[in-house]
Amino acid sequence: MKKVLLGIGNELLGDDSIGPWIAKKINGKNNWIGINAGTAPENFLSLIKREKPDLLVIVDATEMGLSPGEIRLIPREKIPKLTYFSTHTLSLAFLIETLESDVGKILFIGIQPKAIALGCPISEEVVLSAKRLLGILTQEEDLNEITSL
Repeated sequence: MKKVLLGIGNELLGDDSIGPWIAKKINGKNNWIGINAGTAPENFLSLIKREKPDLLVIVDATEMGLSPGEIRLIPREKIPKLTYFSTHTLSLAFLIETLESDVGKILFIGIQPKAIALGCPISEEVVLSAKRLLGILTQEEDLNEITSL
């Protein structure tokens, strides 16, 4: 099974960099291709379409009003079509719509940030959650075990 993880986030903004952090860590493990999309996931649409993965997991720091580090599987219908959902310019709903004909299954996983500020490191809570998520993904545990928003 071909699996791609698209990590979205600004690496200069503390917890917002958790998507790219996970993408770097997962790349090459158990048939995962990790893509650090930074703040421009649209630049990787053609690469993902060429790969035609069976599973695409999109990970981003997401403000959900939860405790820092909380992980949620976000159903498509809850992804607003507006850019305020994250710190990035492209609507995640549009990204998913663009890719759905070339990808078997698309999941969006949000991690609640503690601090998104210029120059601050990734918080301990978010790193611990990211490591737990890496374990779930690389050990091929059931992703539906992740609580939905």
